[in-house]
Amino acid sequence: MIAIFHKKAESSTRYSQRGATLIEVLISLLLITIGLLGIAASQITSLKMTLSSYQRSQATVFANDIADRLRANIKEAEEPDSKYLSAMPNGVDHGTDCVSYTGALTSNCSIEKMAEQDVFDWAQRLRNEFNGEGIICRDNSPNDGTAAAASGCDNLAASPLVIKVWWDDDRDPNTDNFLFSTSLQL
Repeated sequence: MIAIFHKKAESSTRYSQRGATLIEVLISLLLITIGLLGIAASQITSLKMTLSSYQRSQATVFANDIADRLRANIKEAEEPDSKYLSAMPNGVDHGTDCVSYTGALTSNCSIEKMAEQDVFDWAQRLRNEFNGEGIICRDNSPNDGTAAAASGCDNLAASPLVIKVWWDDDRDPNTDNFLFSTSLQL
């Protein structure tokens, strides 16, 4: 009988591979780290955009607030030399003459004083609650201006009433503040 013997291949345990090498593990960790950094970056961007959206909503709320005050005191708001325009940007605090949380206003509060008080209250809220500033003016190009002091308003009698609100959207002192503007018809 012929016997065929198969010679078993000699395998050296010294050179055989079992498991992952250190290089493969490091490359895997690098890929996982890059993925996690990408997720973190998208989360940060999402938070920034959420804050920006909230601030735009707040600017709209503040613009609607002063618009409602103008409509509530429409006789003064329609005047060509309205205190709503001339008291900008800070208004005048008339104390308890025009502010009453417990009852009727006093007889010392004229419509002019109420307009100045409205502007004062609005400007205070913009600064304290929103860290922004705003102005009411007449302007044919409402989307210009960089701040209340440089509002870009033309103040022509034929121009529509405009409410402009500025705030620092990116918290960078080297960039212009963000502008929200809306035209108003009484």
